[in-house]
Amino acid sequence: MSAASVRLSGIALALAALTNFQVAKAQPYSTPVGCDNCISDWYYVDYGDRTDYNCESSTYANHDGTDFSLRGGNNAIENGNEVVAARAGVVTVASDGNFDHCTACGGSGCGTNTPGGGFANYVVIDHGDQDTTYGHMRSGSILVQVGDSVACGQVIGHIGSAGCSTGAHLHFQPRPKGGRYDQDPLDPFEGPCSATSPSLWQEQGPHRGMPGQTCEDEPLPPECPADSFEVWTCSEDGSSRQRCIDGVDSTEACAWGCTPMDDGTDDVCALPPDEDEDGSRADTDCDETRGDVHPGALEVCGDAVDQDCSGSDEECPAMTDSAEATVETVGTTITNGGNTSANGSQSLTGTGTGTTGATTGSGSALTTSSVAGPAASSGGTGSNTSESTTDNTTAPGAARAEAGCSCRFGGSSSGERRTPWLVLVVAASLVRRRGARHPLARRRRGRRIPARGVVEIAVPRMGWLWRIATSVASSTCHE
Repeated sequence: MSAASVRLSGIALALAALTNFQVAKAQPYSTPVGCDNCISDWYYVDYGDRTDYNCESSTYANHDGTDFSLRGGNNAIENGNEVVAARAGVVTVASDGNFDHCTACGGSGCGTNTPGGGFANYVVIDHGDQDTTYGHMRSGSILVQVGDSVACGQVIGHIGSAGCSTGAHLHFQPRPKGGRYDQDPLDPFEGPCSATSPSLWQEQGPHRGMPGQTCEDEPLPPECPADSFEVWTCSEDGSSRQRCIDGVDSTEACAWGCTPMDDGTDDVCALPPDEDEDGSRADTDCDETRGDVHPGALEVCGDAVDQDCSGSDEECPAMTDSAEATVETVGTTITNGGNTSANGSQSLTGTGTGTTGATTGSGSALTTSSVAGPAASSGGTGSNTSESTTDNTTAPGAARAEAGCSCRFGGSSSGERRTPWLVLVVAASLVRRRGARHPLARRRRGRRIPARGVVEIAVPRMGWLWRIATSVASSTCHE
């Protein structure tokens, strides 16, 4: 067998192998290089015996992608020659940070032991039906991250010479979805020795030339279902309404039902009802069964009902204050026909409030009641005389109210002494007698002088007697 026959047989086998991995016509690719006139050489997929897609030798043994070699080699890496996405998709791999000036596939940081099996700094984009690898890029130039959505023509990095590389170039390699880059390559070029037909490029361009920079692989806009409408339309069960505009299908829930309208106009979601007719709809009213319960209603404290829909019932303020109350009982016993008298007292302490009889002031209540005094002594015929008892609840703002006589010396509230009427009578007699002898009184004989006038006339000569009388008069009352 001649050498030509062997070569053709090898090409046929390679074509058969690649054909097994071809897929249906995919959306076309644009050029993966963003710079103009920066590529000086091309190395295509090897179909055996260093034969490229055009049955020429622009390849090397076992090469499974397309290399776009940078004009100027490694010296031009720092120029920042852009690598762009050839199709829209989602980033699944983004590796960066490896040495990018390799000159051989081997050595420190420049072999197949670098990330991606020798691609080192590289990006993989998922296009839905295919994956595309962009390899050997410049360190620190990767502009995308895993999960990013990229558009056709978007810059993703710069050309470098990282990993298993002899000089600055971009390795571009499509493969079927889920296929391996080293076993399932897809040659995007169509030619006499290629297994690809038709071409995967939007504009393939000439052999050893650049593909066109056109992006027409954007997905077609979605289409609306056949049974959809551009106006809102109630669902059959009335729980929602739907519409579809420019392929965007929308659904809106109708919690209170959907109301059909005239043809050509939007069906509407029903408004929430107001069953208790209190002016608040069911979406804001916390109780649709009671007309006195709704936002803004007057809140009644302490009734376990949230009238104003604030979230809780209002607590009522304290109605009474608890205070210590002291009850005093004073009894006086007078025996007719004798000189026996007795005073007895009783003090009771308790807590509480109440109102009976006369009440004066605010903040407390006063209670007045009668309690009999001790029995008369057995010295003769007698009668019992009882003083009144006052239940006086002491609290801030309290006013004092009493029954009977309130004649006191010094304002003492306990152990008080009552002023006997006999003392008052004697004091008044002395005042009148002394006042009658006053010269001014003699000059006014035959003319009655008021009692107060008599007292005033006698003052200069009475001294201590005047002070006693006025003190007694100021503290005397009648029962």
